[in-house]
Amino acid sequence: DNIESIEFMEEQLYFSLPTDHKFKDRQSLSLKEMDGERMLLMSNIGFWHHMHKKMMPHTKFLIQEDRSIFYDLVELSSIASFTSDFMMNLEGKRENRIIVPIRDQEAHATFYCCYLKENENKLKTLLYRL
Repeated sequence: DNIESIEFMEEQLYFSLPTDHKFKDRQSLSLKEMDGERMLLMSNIGFWHHMHKKMMPHTKFLIQEDRSIFYDLVELSSIASFTSDFMMNLEGKRENRIIVPIRDQEAHATFYCCYLKENENKLKTLLYRL
């Protein structure tokens, strides 16, 4: 009863495919359609990691902890990976990749900022920007 929330942002996942991938011409893909592929995956991505493992149980994930190494592998390899609208807005789209939307509901998340109602006056400026 003493906690309030406000929508912070939404994030949509996409497959980042090499230009010669068999699904490069698709308008969208499901997680099931890509299950069984080898895919590059960043570590420390929170709940997304569990979603990938659950929805793509036959996929061999090549997990990278270092973001710069991950991006080098994305650029230099022919292995699919994930990206999101948030990351593309932040860092841009890779030129050597085809971006294909993931149509599963699990590939979309809405994030909320939660705060104590008693602190609302202190947080007004921040909450207004959200």
